[in-house]
Amino acid sequence: MLSPILLCYLVGIIIGNLSFIPVDKELAMTLCELAVPLAIPLILFSTDLKKWLHLAKKTSISFLLVIISVLASSFLGAAVFSPYTEEFWQLSGMLVGVYTGGTPNLMAIGMGLDVAKETLVLINTAEVITGGIYFLFLISGAKWLWGKILPPFQKEEETVQAGAQAAAAGEKPLVRFFNLAGLFLLSVAIVGVGAGVSFLATGELETSIVMLIITTLGLLASFNKRIRNTPGTYETVARL
Repeated sequence: MLSPILLCYLVGIIIGNLSFIPVDKELAMTLCELAVPLAIPLILFSTDLKKWLHLAKKTSISFLLVIISVLASSFLGAAVFSPYTEEFWQLSGMLVGVYTGGTPNLMAIGMGLDVAKETLVLINTAEVITGGIYFLFLISGAKWLWGKILPPFQKEEETVQAGAQAAAAGEKPLVRFFNLAGLFLLSVAIVGVGAGVSFLATGELETSIVMLIITTLGLLASFNKRIRNTPGTYETVARL
């Protein structure tokens, strides 16, 4: 009934407010900062850029509407928060990230802009609450409501057949575990490459360089059919 992400937030909030349970907040933030770059390649592994080309026209229109929506939301967020905090421009940037790529992007932009840790936690919490309400709408009445206005999406026959075959074949839990473990190690290697290049180029761990490299390598890895078709990568991100 509840997603792993929401459960993690609830448990974290409860434990963080129980004074008799010792919590190393510095260690927790370090682990969080490490999980973000590891999650980005796992998200990108399932990207099918070739399939996007078949939906180029509709995808372009949808993408244009997304850009307009994100810009409007980020400008509105900056206008709302500007009287209350000097970090309003950083908050606006993080909102752009979460609206285009979810929590990992929000965290990545927050780290790249050196946002205060307290602010990062607060905006994450606010996003989980409001985002949770929005997703509840998506899985309940959204399909019925938008179905009154928009035509249903027509899937390609081969896509439907491929999905049916994959569902019929299934996958043994142990095989799936090792497949996901292999992709997780690949993600670790990609992050290592990004960090290594950053050190060689600047002599330090430059967040923007690391993020650019791991994003590029994650997309390149998605062209491998076996990597792209491995199920469960997004669920692994949720647990990170």
